Amino acid sequence: MTPLGSLGRSLLMLALVALVVLGLFQGAWQGWGDPQAPSVWSGLMSRDGALAAVLCLFSYVLRGQRWRLWVAACGHPTPWRRGLRVYLAGYCLTPTPGNVGEAARGMLMRPSPLPVSTSVAVFAAERWQDLLALVLLAVPALLWAPFESSGLVVMVVCALVMSLIWLSMQNLSWQWCLRLIPAKVKHVLGLAQAQQCLQHQAGLTWCLTLLAWSAQGLAVWLMCRHHGVLADALQATSWYAMSMVAGALTTLPAGLGGTEASLVGLLTQQGVSTSLALLLTMQVRLLTLWLAVAIGLLALVYGWRVDPPRSPP
Repeated sequence: MTPLGSLGRSLLMLALVALVVLGLFQGAWQGWGDPQAPSVWSGLMSRDGALAAVLCLFSYVLRGQRWRLWVAACGHPTPWRRGLRVYLAGYCLTPTPGNVGEAARGMLMRPSPLPVSTSVAVFAAERWQDLLALVLLAVPALLWAPFESSGLVVMVVCALVMSLIWLSMQNLSWQWCLRLIPAKVKHVLGLAQAQQCLQHQAGLTWCLTLLAWSAQGLAVWLMCRHHGVLADALQATSWYAMSMVAGALTTLPAGLGGTEASLVGLLTQQGVSTSLALLLTMQVRLLTLWLAVAIGLLALVYGWRVDPPRSPP
């Protein structure tokens, strides 16, 4: 089968999966929510929904710029348009267990794909920095947790995360940690290059990461505001970050199931009705996950047209 035919079949399968998921979203809302309530799409077509979508797009651009910086740190400078296109195309690989499909993002670059080790190394750096940033943004949610000594827990978690962030920026500490890992494992996972990425313009990449995830948190706040949920931007951002961490810990494709259940639970804990929490969660996931997958498919098809693969000799 030709590469183009293989790509076409892959895109068709992804499109079918997306249609099934969207149908399940709508069916779940109509079945478990209020049958007389507006559809899942009504809020997304509002002014707040449009602003939330713009914030999500802004988040993708910021993370794309971070990816370019780290690819350049590995010795492969890339023009910003091509780099952003390749980064966005990688989102079509997000619905994989633990998002590991995104590790192949660099191999979508044409005419000269990135080495596998570099693509994997940048992916490892992304996941590590994203995880720490999300945990840090999720900390405020602990202040509203229904248990005693929440303030102490917040202080401990903050100290731990800040320590890990500081350690990831220090060469000596990383060298000490890497000595504990077998050489073959380090090579396969690209850990040495991942270390190099994390130390390259660390202040800038951390700002990009925190700003990108905060933008998606603001998108969640806009949707909460649209539905009359009383929450400030900090609360909504921390709820979203905590649900993303919970989804990541499940290692399921794109955190499906774990992220949704966590966000619904956090919303209902704050007094939001179950039906409204379910509707909000569906809209948030459409904006923060499936919008990225759709953009990834478009970027992949566009990239295939402007940079067609070379025919084998």
